[in-house]
Amino acid sequence: MSRNDSRRKGQLGHRSPTVLWFFLTTPNPIIRETPFSLVYGSDALLPVEIRLETAWVSYYYDLANVQGLRLNLDLLEEKRAAAVEKIVRYKSKVAARVMAQPGLHALRTKSPTRNCLPRTFF
Repeated sequence: MSRNDSRRKGQLGHRSPTVLWFFLTTPNPIIRETPFSLVYGSDALLPVEIRLETAWVSYYYDLANVQGLRLNLDLLEEKRAAAVEKIVRYKSKVAARVMAQPGLHALRTKSPTRNCLPRTFF
């Protein structure tokens, strides 16, 4: 969203379900998982796929789907733990890169006001 959208504050209400769906179904580039799959244990089926009768929907088998969903729920905690591990690994890499920059975190042994006259001098 840009600055121009701040002038149209009340006009984005009709787009909010689309925007939310986009964020829920787009994989995070760091953990390569969607927020929807981390919450519910399986990937979301897009409304377009349901309406257009894609191969995904046409070969749907009810019993196998129920068993697959149960398996996904059983493995959900492991999936979340792996996602947390990836995030921690990413953040530690970023922190190491920032700490490696020269002069950014220099140890100052002298106060910047050490050789200045006190304010009461004047």
